[in-house]
Amino acid sequence: MASLGPPPGMPGMQNAPHMQQLALGQLPPDALAQKSNKWRSLQNRRYGEKRKAGFIDTGKVDLPPEHVRKILKARSLVARRMTS
Repeated sequence: MASLGPPPGMPGMQNAPHMQQLALGQLPPDALAQKSNKWRSLQNRRYGEKRKAGFIDTGKVDLPPEHVRKILKARSLVARRMTS
């Protein structure tokens, strides 16, 4: 069966120079540096410290052992009631 070429609406996609560079994994050094800086800034904004009005969120704080025991006891009582 003969090759019919690209589907309608996609003329000459395999001949586009920017697609050939991306297909080969080769980018000009300046474009690669720009993409690298953009990716790094996005990741810093996404995973960096969260600041809200001068307060730095330190993440989750561990619950005291007594409180954890109380929660587990209450949960086991509820589960026991639901199964019986």
